[in-house]
Amino acid sequence: MKIANEAPFRSNALRPAVKLSVLTASILLPGLILSGCGVGPVTTGPTPGGLVSGLSGVVHGGQNPVTSSVIRLMAPATTGYGAAPSVLATAASDPVTGAFALPTYKCPTTDQLVYIEATGGNPGSGANSAIDEVALLGNCSTLSSSTHVVISELTTIAAAYALAPFASVTANGTGIGTSSTNIAGLNNAFGPANNLISFSNAFANPTTSQPNMVLPTQLLNTLGNILSSCVNTTGPTSTACSTLFTDTTVAGVAPLNTFQAALNIALHPGANVSGTTGLYSLASTNPPFQPAMTSATAPNDFTLAIGYTNAGIAACGTIDVAIDSKGNAWISDFYTAAPCNGSAVTGLIEISPAGAFLSPTNGFGTSVLTPSVGIGVDQNGLVWVDNNNAGALTAFNPDGSEYGNYTGVIGPNGQAIDGKGNIWTDTGGNCCNTFQELVNNLPTGYALAPTFTAAAHFGTGICVTPTTLYETAPGASNESAQVTIVNLSTTTISGTIKPDNGYASLSGCAVDHAGNLYLPDNGQYNGVEVYNSSGTLLSSFAVPTNSTIYASPQEMVVDGLGNSIVSTYSYDQPSNGATVHPAGLFTFNSSGTLTSPTTGYFPITGAVNGSGYDGTTGGLTPVIITDPGGLAVDGSGNLWITGTNNGSTIPNYVTEVIGIAAPVVTPKAVAVTNNTIGTRP
Repeated sequence: MKIANEAPFRSNALRPAVKLSVLTASILLPGLILSGCGVGPVTTGPTPGGLVSGLSGVVHGGQNPVTSSVIRLMAPATTGYGAAPSVLATAASDPVTGAFALPTYKCPTTDQLVYIEATGGNPGSGANSAIDEVALLGNCSTLSSSTHVVISELTTIAAAYALAPFASVTANGTGIGTSSTNIAGLNNAFGPANNLISFSNAFANPTTSQPNMVLPTQLLNTLGNILSSCVNTTGPTSTACSTLFTDTTVAGVAPLNTFQAALNIALHPGANVSGTTGLYSLASTNPPFQPAMTSATAPNDFTLAIGYTNAGIAACGTIDVAIDSKGNAWISDFYTAAPCNGSAVTGLIEISPAGAFLSPTNGFGTSVLTPSVGIGVDQNGLVWVDNNNAGALTAFNPDGSEYGNYTGVIGPNGQAIDGKGNIWTDTGGNCCNTFQELVNNLPTGYALAPTFTAAAHFGTGICVTPTTLYETAPGASNESAQVTIVNLSTTTISGTIKPDNGYASLSGCAVDHAGNLYLPDNGQYNGVEVYNSSGTLLSSFAVPTNSTIYASPQEMVVDGLGNSIVSTYSYDQPSNGATVHPAGLFTFNSSGTLTSPTTGYFPITGAVNGSGYDGTTGGLTPVIITDPGGLAVDGSGNLWITGTNNGSTIPNYVTEVIGIAAPVVTPKAVAVTNNTIGTRP
């Protein structure tokens, strides 16, 4: 039997539950289990709430109705990740038309988010117990008898990617839930799903249908076609279902139904994609959803991403990203007009979990930022920006108005906020090897402390744990790249690290729950090195390379389960972006085992352009930038990426990779204060 060829990255698939939640709008959340061979644990007695009139809809398999399917309205659990959801109402789809209407039901709470699930039924070829389709809805109390929903393979794919960080997939069934402290994260996960799918007709939204977004419409349709190949058969033993379940088997446990298969694709998007019996081969069997990918060559992977563009996102790229307590992404912008020579306007961009630009056309702070570089959100919700050319740290209120401008900082370039709300920044210039602290003296204000002497020039990043600060610098001239270690309890330098025996090249850093430092090293080692706070090397793991690509690590993050996500820059990237190996992502579990394909992940979006990243007709445009900058995981398990196109013709995007990570506590400063770095909320 073929087993998924990726090591488990987010180990909630086909195991006891795994991930987190998000907060947002109104759509239905995907759900639970229920198919012929095994019904998952379900809670059947919703607590009293508002009485709601039943909603109606129809179940589709491709373009065909699915008749006599069991319909259940589900409420995700709030007692833990992957816990058993509650059943609020049940019905059956019509034996001829596939239509259904739910009876009146009670909501557990007035703001409870719900999803709808259809299991089993006849798609026209006979009863199929492998069918399990899901659609995300919204707040339970906002639904009514006038609410109409279409459930299909496409709604199932959108739900699976959005809910994967909150799902558990086992041989006994599927759970969807979050912790009581991350309900906002679960709610926010609905935002990207709503942008992908029109739930009124179950079609993928056109590529450019959403303002300032580029959507992966062709890839989404392709994934829907893969599920449809199984849905429109006679059951689990059909060739298509057998292939689907074999290709989405994880740790020796095969999925029971199509929703479990979709969750495993979302959790392991690089597993069994290509080959004559790979997942992509199923998409060509009477594909009901168009436009879809038409290339004879399978994509590298099935990561699903949304690209954000325009609305103040600089023509020359973006620099860094931070997530606030509401799940909004704050992005430091580069110069917004060519030739990016320092004379153009730059601003601070804010994007909501639903994908709406909350900042004005050119961003906040256009009169003061010159440009913005490192960025962070503190414990009070203030957004701090390294105002590079102005030599200042500039703070903005959550509404985007300026809070304060603190000058006298030497070329601020990288930033972190410690557990006391002090702002730390390093120098990006060649004048000196220093970094500085802006001390939080609230309610009095902030005061710039004397500079600290760093171990090397050109500071590129600062990472903070509750007890330790690490300042990284690649060095200048013949100076080796080094890391300066600061003991935060005494605010004194306690040591240095000289990674890769002096041949390192550093551009970023990350820390885990144990307080260890992770260094993405694009020098001689070309991988990630892990050190403790005493500067001792604990472990290392290399980023794969081969004869056609040299993937150079740039930035990285550690997610809520301690997994590492590393962005890379490809030195063989040509100026027009048409390469087999653009910049991408590599993932490792908490033990340092590679969990992505050896080629990495290449999140893609956009329309078929005739010559995509795979070099063949019907390929898709890479959405990830060629020179990745900042990375941040939000409370829904989505990964946000900034960066530049490095002079190529590939457009600059801010990229949101949906459901690829375990949710984290946001903002990062709160995780530092509460010692919850590398844990789920």
